[in-house]
Amino acid sequence: MAAIADGRRRGAIVGFGFFTYYTRMPIAIAWEAFGAGNGVSSHAEMVARVERYRKTLISDAQDIGCVVLSDPVFLDEADWIPAPVDWAPNTLILGRFIRA
Repeated sequence: MAAIADGRRRGAIVGFGFFTYYTRMPIAIAWEAFGAGNGVSSHAEMVARVERYRKTLISDAQDIGCVVLSDPVFLDEADWIPAPVDWAPNTLILGRFIRA
């Protein structure tokens, strides 16, 4: 997960995965099921991040959307792709590609 966090700071595409499925579940269940796979190191950090995106306080019972990817690939830092200037940060990009 460190590569993803560092890539965000640098504005880089650091890997990819294949869409498996989408579901909604309470944030507490998402943390229990996926833990650090949610992209954060603690339940409290996950709640804080969702609150920042939603711009409101949330409870463990509130649903969040969960996108599950399979076969994730993380690129070596030398192979990171600089994100285009029009790339939207903090969003899931579906079916988008760039010419490198």
